[in-house]
Amino acid sequence: MAIYEKGICIFCEKCRDDCLASNLGSICHDCWQSLLKKEINPGGVRVGVPPEPDKFGYAIMEKKNIYITIGGTLYLFAHEEHAKDLADKVRISEPGSDVVVERVWAQAAYSYVMQHSELKLLYVEDVKEKT
Repeated sequence: MAIYEKGICIFCEKCRDDCLASNLGSICHDCWQSLLKKEINPGGVRVGVPPEPDKFGYAIMEKKNIYITIGGTLYLFAHEEHAKDLADKVRISEPGSDVVVERVWAQAAYSYVMQHSELKLLYVEDVKEKT
């Protein structure tokens, strides 16, 4: 869950109550949505909103210290059983791989992704089964 605060948006330059604290400064909700839809171009600079300081999640890893990404995405799950489901799928597609599920600090996963321009972080709160 994102934490909104009062701030002056770096894009629309309006004082708003619904700003997110990003790595570039405050971004209002409307401008954040425009960024996600690629309606606003931040000039080639990578924009990210760090997770809450006390947030943890479950990631699939190799040898307990290497994040496993799928299609350029590091998945961080709120629930361990969802991470285990994905780990099982990775084990099936990569027999013999040393895949484990680890509880990690969300800030560490965010920092890792921000250091690798080709990656993105997806925090998964809930998984809906296909019917």
